[in-house]
Amino acid sequence: MKRGYGEPPSASYSSSQLKRKWNSFDESSSFADESTRKARKVADHYSARSNQTLEEREASPIIHLKKLNNWVR
Repeated sequence: MKRGYGEPPSASYSSSQLKRKWNSFDESSSFADESTRKARKVADHYSARSNQTLEEREASPIIHLKKLNNWVR
């Protein structure tokens, strides 16, 4: 039996067990939707940013912190 696909209700399952089983499937589905929504928001943010030239990036006030962070990594 695959996860998420229940067997037909039988005497071996109580109604609370079936409800819990289907609720856990719904929760994992909503988790995927939430994850997809967050990924879409991040992608939209970076898509909306304009491309900068090397000179513009070097003029950034935090460029030295970024370089230090990359060096530490």
